[in-house]
Amino acid sequence: MVTRKRTLKESAVENRAKGILKQMKGNVKEAVGEVTGNAGTRRRGKVDRIAGRVQEAVGDVLDPANKRRR
Repeated sequence: MVTRKRTLKESAVENRAKGILKQMKGNVKEAVGEVTGNAGTRRRGKVDRIAGRVQEAVGDVLDPANKRRR
């Protein structure tokens, strides 16, 4: 199997997508922790959300041509 090196744009898109998914997963964990009263699950959800934001920001930095606004 031959693999090719990803372009910077492809890496940026992948990082943004994974970051958004990680944030969504964190939101679900936080909600489950809230409903069940489990503080550990809520904390892990918050950590996932923050990690997702960081990963999404990495994707934004990798592709400076991207004109996304927050």
